[in-house]
Amino acid sequence: MKKKELYFLISSICLFIVGGLVYIFCDNLKLGLGIILAFMSLFKFINLLNMDSKDNEDLFGSILAMLAFISLFYFDLVTKNIILIFLVWLGLNSLVKLKKADYYHDKKDKMWIFKIFTLFIILSLGLIISLNLQTNDVNIKLFSLFFMFYSAIDGIEALMLYIKEDK
Repeated sequence: MKKKELYFLISSICLFIVGGLVYIFCDNLKLGLGIILAFMSLFKFINLLNMDSKDNEDLFGSILAMLAFISLFYFDLVTKNIILIFLVWLGLNSLVKLKKADYYHDKKDKMWIFKIFTLFIILSLGLIISLNLQTNDVNIKLFSLFFMFYSAIDGIEALMLYIKEDK
């Protein structure tokens, strides 16, 4: 396994564990969402430091997670603000993933199909969760489940890159 895929896989597993711990132990929305976003920013930044490529997906992902983390403490936490912060983060993160899919498409690599598929899954899950949050109380359990799915999809992506390059 290459160094790049190994770091992606380890950071995905760690983010999955953080999301699971927040799901189990945390009931405070601001604290739980802040922990998840801070660790996501940290793991993406560590991935960025450990790679020697010109890939900016982790740079933009780290910046977006840090901006969402900062905005959690800047804005008043009512349901509409939390959903808005989440949807803006989701939209901008989707643009970053779409740019990565376009990069794969330009290289004539079939990995772009998988990236578009995972982008569709992440957007669908995020929109379903945000619609559910508008009708119910804001619940950290839904956010932690979303980030657990997000990290699992990133882990599957790292495994797909490994399988593709192994052939």
